[in-house]
Formats: sequence, C-alpha cells, structure tokens
Amino acid sequence: MSTTALKVLVYDIETAPGEVYAFSPIIRYAPYSQWKRMPFMLQWSAAWLHGGPVVSDTVTPQEVRDRNDSRIVDSIASLVREADIVLAHNGDTFDIPWVRGRAWLNDLPPLGPVASIDTKKLSAKDFAQPHNNLDALISERLGRRKIKTDISWWSQIIETAEAGDDEACTRHLNRMLRYCRKDTRDLRDLFKTMIPHVHRLPRLVDTTDTMVCPTCGSTDLQKRGKRRTKAFSYQQYQCNSCGRYPSEKNQDHSNDTKLRTF
Repeated sequence: MSTTALKVLVYDIETAPGEVYAFSPIIRYAPYSQWKRMPFMLQWSAAWLHGGPVVSDTVTPQEVRDRNDSRIVDSIASLVREADIVLAHNGDTFDIPWVRGRAWLNDLPPLGPVASIDTKKLSAKDFAQPHNNLDALISERLGRRKIKTDISWWSQIIETAEAGDDEACTRHLNRMLRYCRKDTRDLRDLFKTMIPHVHRLPRLVDTTDTMVCPTCGSTDLQKRGKRRTKAFSYQQYQCNSCGRYPSEKNQDHSNDTKLRTF
C-alpha cells in the first residue's frame, strides 16, 4: 500500500492594464479600434501546497517596454503543467484563462487540461460570506490584510520603463512582486483553514489503500454515521488529522470501497 500527496500548485498572477482611447470617463465597452495597447502579464508567484518556498518571476524593464511577457508566461505555464491540481483565488475565471490565452498569443506550447480549485468559488458556495474577495477572507479568518495598492503602482512601472529609467522601474516591479508573493502565501494558508469545512474537494492524495483519507492521506479515521441516497448508503468517517469527512460506499452495492471526498 502506498500514499502520495498530489502536487497542488498555489499561484497568483499580476497583469499590466491596457490603454484605451475614450471620450468619457465612463467606459462600458471599448471596441477593438479604441484600444491603444493591450494588457500583458507582469509577474507571477507560486508555491506548492504541501510545503516549500514561494517562487516567482517578473518581466524586466526592457520586456515592459516591448510589452513582451513570453518568457514569464512560459515559466508559469511549465509549473502549471507539472501540477496535478492548481489552486488560485478566482482562478477559473481569471488566472487560468489568462495563462492559457497568453500562451496562445505568444505561440507557446499549449497549457493542456488543468484540474483546478478556485477558493473564491468555494467561499461563495459553502460559506455565505458577505464578501468573497481575498482581502476580506484573510482579514476575517487569518487576521491579515492584503497590501494596499492603487493604479499608480501599475502606471509607475509603465512610465519609468518607457522613460528608460530601468532602476526606478525595477524598484516598482519589486514592490509589486512583494505584493504578489504575499498573496500566494496568504492564499496557501487560507486554503488550509478551508479544507475541513468546504463541501466538495477533489482527491488530494494518490493511494492504493482503501482506508485512507483522500484529502491528507491519514489513516486516523473514525466513523461518523451513515449518509444515504436513493441508490446507495455510505459509511461516513471523519479524519482526525485534517478534519474532513470522507465516505465509503456500502460494499453490498459496489466493490469500490475506496474512500471518497465529500
């Protein structure tokens, strides 16, 4: 019998804003003909859920001038392909499509299928919080706050790069990177607190053992009653290590007795 933790990549990306010609400060939709410059990726940070340092990559001042994010898109895409599951806040709507789209535009190898966990979706579905943004969740649960930013953080990167002031541009990029890296650390810690409470998670371990918690791999389980559907009954357990409630399908109905995540 063997149990191996799946490789879960926690990550965050930062993007540069586009530039649009506008006749009004209120823009509901800008046709392509009004776009002066399109957005591009500035940097990313990532860490493995089960340990290890936060790693990151950022564009250089020259790459900002060229609006060339090919190198850093390739580096984060390589990590995403290596992962069994990727985890991001609003990742299904923003981060994953952004990486996939930039890989396409830069003529890089395709990202491939991506199994994901989106913590914003988990919070909205299971926790009924008034706000599901990362700042609100880490404030309420971890007592932390995101680093405060405003549009000047982005504009200073673009303006100093275009002015040829590489030293100032690098300083602004490093400031942004600290913000990005902190978000990844906070998201990893936040998700660990969510694990026992959310209703459904994919299996986070690969195991040949039937009586193993599919989330953390522990064998320290205790029975917690039964859950029944019209077709099956399930013996429910609680994992004393991570707190989740895996279930085992009744053997009278199926030969598949591996514990399932719920």
